[in-house]
Amino acid sequence: MITNIGRYISVMLAYQVKPKRSAISLVIFSLSIFLMASTSPAIAAQWMPPKNESLDNAGLNIVESFFNTGESVSRLDVSDRSFTDADNLVRLCKQMGESPCDGTVKTATYTAYEVLPPCSSEIQEWCIEGVSIYSASSISIIDQAKFIRNTNGPIIKKDSNSGLPQAGTISLWNAEGQINSGGAQTYAVYAYIIGNAPVGGKFTFKDFRAMVLPYSEKSGQSYSDGSVSEFKTASGKTQIGINGASQECAWTEKGKCGLMQDFPSGARAKLSIRIGNSLSGWLMGRMTNPNLEVKPISPSQNLLTVDSEPAEVPKFYVSIPNSKITPEIAAIDPALKDGRPGVHNQLANGTQFEIAAAWAKFTDDKAAALYTTWSISTTTTGVGSNCLNDNSKLLGVVSTNSMLYEGKAPSFIDGSLNYKVFGMHYNPDGSIFKGKYDLLVRSETARCLYGFSDAPISASVSVTSSNGEIQAATNVLTEKSGWLHLGAYGFTFSSPTIKVKLLQGSEISDEPSNSNVPLAETSNNEAAPIAVAIPKAAKKTTITCVKGKVTKKVTAVMPKCPVGYKKK
Repeated sequence: MITNIGRYISVMLAYQVKPKRSAISLVIFSLSIFLMASTSPAIAAQWMPPKNESLDNAGLNIVESFFNTGESVSRLDVSDRSFTDADNLVRLCKQMGESPCDGTVKTATYTAYEVLPPCSSEIQEWCIEGVSIYSASSISIIDQAKFIRNTNGPIIKKDSNSGLPQAGTISLWNAEGQINSGGAQTYAVYAYIIGNAPVGGKFTFKDFRAMVLPYSEKSGQSYSDGSVSEFKTASGKTQIGINGASQECAWTEKGKCGLMQDFPSGARAKLSIRIGNSLSGWLMGRMTNPNLEVKPISPSQNLLTVDSEPAEVPKFYVSIPNSKITPEIAAIDPALKDGRPGVHNQLANGTQFEIAAAWAKFTDDKAAALYTTWSISTTTTGVGSNCLNDNSKLLGVVSTNSMLYEGKAPSFIDGSLNYKVFGMHYNPDGSIFKGKYDLLVRSETARCLYGFSDAPISASVSVTSSNGEIQAATNVLTEKSGWLHLGAYGFTFSSPTIKVKLLQGSEISDEPSNSNVPLAETSNNEAAPIAVAIPKAAKKTTITCVKGKVTKKVTAVMPKCPVGYKKK
């Protein structure tokens, strides 16, 4: 049972932000969020870092690497070395064709940060086709949520000459009967793409992320519309600022806030987006038991559908007096090495495990809180095989509820697809935290890795602790619509490695492919393979059966003659 809800937001802009405790060097328009939610059916209480924390404290707060919906508004800028009056050589544009995005600076590069709108026609591209929130146990028809409206904020018009799609704001949806923890049935959908184009050229979009966010509406005078604007620093340089954020809100407008809530217990979210087929490689997610479908709908567009449960993730937060900083932490934490004490932020997919392990010694191996989230994003490719680097299509999705994760596709090492995670052993209430790992990979990519034929394949999944011990876990091994789903559930921490090895040949079992099997342990401390067949579509054959002068043909996967008949 999750008992707290909260969110920590780290806003990274192109200038030096100087909070009370320290100065943080930040990068242009990279935003990070921490989402926390409660399974309580009533009012959720917010968890936030302590407000009155001592200025003499130092620590580590690990946040998610997805943009925050409140600040992540659509934006268009142009960069060029000739902009000497702007830090980072960037200027803001309102639309393509308007200065400074009018093509007058021939050596410039355009960058678009676009929130995708709901689809308004059958032919519109780069848009949200639909979202559904439903019970995982539902066997009835899954109803789509109804679009309510878009939030207030900047809109970027479509520009056919440069291939720039229409961009809008966060979209709000009503899922009938799916009551979230705030007593509402409303959900915000945030789908975001980033692309670049040279002057006179076409935009290419390779970066994508999306979130589905339960919310209830709240009023308050402090809330404002999301917006983006230029401003002057003390030195006279031009900067770009993002306005309209609030730590407790999924979105904000003037006088309104979409207060973050939790999904209904046992819910799944299904999101369908029309998106360019330039999106390729790998995706990473904060979700559990996902299904993925990629369907071509035009020469340049795919319909991407992601269907999964949200993930329940433990929160890493440590704060200690500066006097207790150990030489180990001081030597490896980049913030301390750069002379930036205080409780600083690092990303869940970018923090080195050694740094987290050093800080974790002050936590009794216990998470600060739990939160739930549903999100997906592009990530870097894995290493060890060219099969993992095919940029012509989506190859797979990797997802985990671990505190920290590698933030890239699995690596192919010694015949296995390996993935490392990190976390604390205990939940906030002292119970043992159970890890979850899901890997979706194209069947053709899996066969490419091993040089397999089209014959059925099987898989073994093992979870190896940092001390070399093999853990017991429940494994899910299935194939559907050309995608293999391999999962490991129920393992513990701190920094295990999850290994998936595919097999083909005599190891394959005749048992059904949709099996949940506990991982075995052997005397030599190696994982015993789980030979669960993951066949391709079974091929039917036809035989002829006779009984006296009567002849029958039987067609089946494994055809047998009826009683009294003999095979001819």
